[in-house]
Formats: sequence, C-alpha cells, structure tokens
Amino acid sequence: MFALVLSAPAGAQSTWNVNDAPLARADAGPDTHRRATTGIAAPYIVTSAQPAVPRARASTLDKGVFLVASPELSDPNFSKTVVLLVDYDASGAMGVVINRPTQVVLASVLPHLEELEDRFDRVYFGGPVARNQILLLIRSKTQPKRATHVTEDIYVSVSRVTLREMLDQKQTGDAFHAYAGYAGWASGQLEDELTRGDWQVSEADPQAVFHPDPSKVWPELIRQNSGLWVRGPHRNTSWDKTDCRPGARGCAPSAEMWRVHAHLLHVRP
Repeated sequence: MFALVLSAPAGAQSTWNVNDAPLARADAGPDTHRRATTGIAAPYIVTSAQPAVPRARASTLDKGVFLVASPELSDPNFSKTVVLLVDYDASGAMGVVINRPTQVVLASVLPHLEELEDRFDRVYFGGPVARNQILLLIRSKTQPKRATHVTEDIYVSVSRVTLREMLDQKQTGDAFHAYAGYAGWASGQLEDELTRGDWQVSEADPQAVFHPDPSKVWPELIRQNSGLWVRGPHRNTSWDKTDCRPGARGCAPSAEMWRVHAHLLHVRP
C-alpha cells in the first residue's frame, strides 16, 4: 500500500528522489511542536465509560487503524489529520497522513515514468519524516505483487514495478495514492501520546483513505467520536515547523525507522 517512503540507511541506494518538486505545506495552526518524551505537553485525555487508565494500552493500537487528531492538537504537522498506521509493534509505529493532498502532481515528481503522462494524480503530505521520498497506498481487490497487506483491501508497496502495474491495470475499483514522507514513533512514544489524549484510535475505513474530498475525512471522524475529548492542562514549545527533531511527535529518525520497519521494505525496485 505504500511505496518508496523511507530514506535508505547510509550506504544504501535511495529511490525516487523528489527534491526537485518541494511540497506546498497544507498544514494550518500555530507554529508549534510538543515533545512526546519530556512532559512538556499534557493536552487531552481520552475518556470512555470505563475508568481512566494511567497509560494507553497497546492493545488499542495495531497496524491498520486510524489515529484521529484531537481537535486541540496544535502541532502543525498533525493538526486536523487522520493517520493510517501501516506498521505497529513493540519497536515502534509507522503511519501515513491520509487527508492532506498537495498541489504537486505525481507526474512532475517522477518524470521518467512514461505511464504518468497525461495523468494528474496529486501527491499527498504523508508525514514529517523523509519528505523527499514517495510512499504509495494501494486499494485493490487482489493483493498486488511486491505489496504488504495493511487492512481489508489496502496494501503498501516499496516497488516501482507495483506502481507501473497499478498504472497499467484496468481492474475496476483499484486505486492508489502517492504520499511524500511518513510519520514515525519510537517504542512507547505513540502510547504516551494516546495517554495524553493527542489521538483517538478509530477503525480504519478504506473509503476514507480514498475519499474524493479529503477535507471531509477528519471532521466526519471527529463527529463520530464526539464527546471523547476532554481538555487537560498543557503548554506548547515553539519550534521551527520545518524541523523534525528526534523525540518530536511522529518524528522518529528515519534511520531508526528504516531498521525497525525493514520488513516492509524487503523488496527493492
């Protein structure tokens, strides 16, 4: 379901550099970040009919779920976003923001692919890590070659061969989106953010991933989860919003995430 997202470790050959087509930032809100590991922020607490627990349980998280940003989450990388987790285990988590299309056309990013001629597929902002790399999420009735299953009929791939197959295929209902960058969390970091109430975990919906109007995805999920957000005390620390510092929300270093999620990237073009 996704292709070409991560930066390769030292000595490895990276794929599909998109530095010549920088993304137009689609985020809004104040230019702030909050460290996930230092206790600077304690924004929101998720409540339910069950008693509150001191730490979010890992069982609420899994590959193939949505993370729905709290209405008060001011981090410009994740304000009003919905993230699809494409991998999750004890070592950390990896996800893709699904609702931030940019004005960049994929054909301008990958001009060497003749199959993209006369197509106007938009590139989405996938997250703050490795934004010069492209990731693909694929929706297909059958599992594409060189692709990893995420949930239902959604797959992730790291092969340009898979992209070419998607461009050539005629099967009704199949689709793909291209994303620049991804979100990454070190071990325990995402659980801490859940405990603070930064995110609401929701069952992933393939229709939402490929919604014709991505701007409606976050408001609809917030409406469905209304009443779950309770504000707690917090304070923000201003950082340069173009930065993705280690320890920041969704900013696990790409070298570390490459190691942790290498099993998703075992197929090279």
